[in-house]
Amino acid sequence: MLSALLITALAASGAGVSLGGAVNVSAADAEAVLVQLDAALRTAGLEPRRVAGGCKGDRQCVAKQASGEGLKAIVTVAIAGSKRGLAIDLEAVAADGTSIAQLTDRFGAVSDARMPDVFAEHARKVLEATRPSDTPARVVEKAETPAPPVRVVAAPVERSGPPRWLFAATAVVSVAAIASAIAFGAQGFQLKGAAEGVGADGRALHSEVHSQRLVDDANARLTTSLALGITAGVFAVVAVALGIASF
Repeated sequence: MLSALLITALAASGAGVSLGGAVNVSAADAEAVLVQLDAALRTAGLEPRRVAGGCKGDRQCVAKQASGEGLKAIVTVAIAGSKRGLAIDLEAVAADGTSIAQLTDRFGAVSDARMPDVFAEHARKVLEATRPSDTPARVVEKAETPAPPVRVVAAPVERSGPPRWLFAATAVVSVAAIASAIAFGAQGFQLKGAAEGVGADGRALHSEVHSQRLVDDANARLTTSLALGITAGVFAVVAVALGIASF
């Protein structure tokens, strides 16, 4: 769970990749297909991010998921295996519910040499469909000469880093985990002190059974404190990485 969170946190918005279905295909082969599609999208200029499946081909469901994830589009992958090889269907759905690119093809195996080229063409179509519609403007300066000089106004560069809200959320989780770790640690040490406490006459304040219960409770709280401390450290590292990438 923690490794999945790290991967999600470090990925930039762009195009989602979702496994819609895999019939008669091993998990390893399905993953190999997704890896090749990731590579094709990245080479085309889109930053791919894995997202959960479950929409079962419903475009409005996919569009809602893309909008919620802050993605331009999601490419849903369906794979079916047979003795003749792999039948692969790709459909890219934009955040507005439009089907912007489709592909249905058959390959001999995951290692089929055609697959990278076919996926690359599909990725180029996705990029073209998700590219901003406004192109760089061309401004012509007035001059008395027949061939006036042309000044090209560069298009604004989109920020490709992760969203800043993700940095803020990770930082908040880190701080909350640290505070919880301190609270549980303080309670654990307090309970240990109570278990070992003695009265003015030098006798233990609690029976042996009660003292052991206090010690067990103290150890459980100290263990929880340690786990929260480790979690806080991991989220702190992710927050720093996101902060550098976002700002």
